[in-house]
Parts: sequence; structure tokens; C-alpha cells
Amino acid sequence: MIDNDLFYFEGEIDLSLIVKPTAIVFISCFLGVVLSIWGVKKLYPGKAFSFIALKTELKENEGWVGVETDSIARFVGMETEVNTDMHPSGKLMLEGKQYEAMMEFGSAVKGDKVKITRFEGGRLYCEKV
Repeated sequence: MIDNDLFYFEGEIDLSLIVKPTAIVFISCFLGVVLSIWGVKKLYPGKAFSFIALKTELKENEGWVGVETDSIARFVGMETEVNTDMHPSGKLMLEGKQYEAMMEFGSAVKGDKVKITRFEGGRLYCEKV
């Protein structure tokens, strides 16, 4: 696609000899991808490629629960001791279970008293007392 005249260097380079073939290659590649996607959709209109994406919704009433927010909501307002150092996140021991917690401000070391201020996404947020 590039003429041999380009390789006979005489002090000037004619950029049109490079730009035109390069543009043809890029446009051809782009059109090839677009037409391939369009062709696959026309050729396989059904659910041939539905296995690629997850289309199932995991519902709480069917037993799919990531974090039981009702169980940790009751801890808001409670004061407890820090179970591991929190710089800014760590663990709290509440009712014999360990819970993930994060300090709203600053940090706390094991044994410090903290007050739980809120919860979000299965994590408790607390402030030093």
C-alpha cells in the first residue's frame, strides 16, 4: 500500500504517502469489529451468548444474604472494648462474636472503650469514648 517512492529519501517526506494507508488500515479494523459484532447478533438472535453475563438476581427471601443488617443494627449506641488495634479498622467483640469495625476518627488500641455510632455494609463504625 505504501509506494516505493517513499523509500527514495531526497530531503522531503510526503506524509500523505503514510497517512492515507494508515487511515485505511484503522478504518478497516474498526469496521471489521463493528460488522463482526453486528453479524453475530444477527446470526445468533437467541440466547446463544447469555451465559457470558450473570442475569440471576439473588433475593433475600430465597436465603441469599450477604450481611444480616438486622443483627448488627441493635449494636448502635452500645459501648464496648476494642478486641484488636484499630488503625482505623479492626475487630470488636460483641456478645461472644467478632465484628468488623472502623473508627470514625483517629485510632484505638486493644482494650480502649469505643461507642458504636452507625453501621453500613456489615461494618460497625465507632468513636473513642
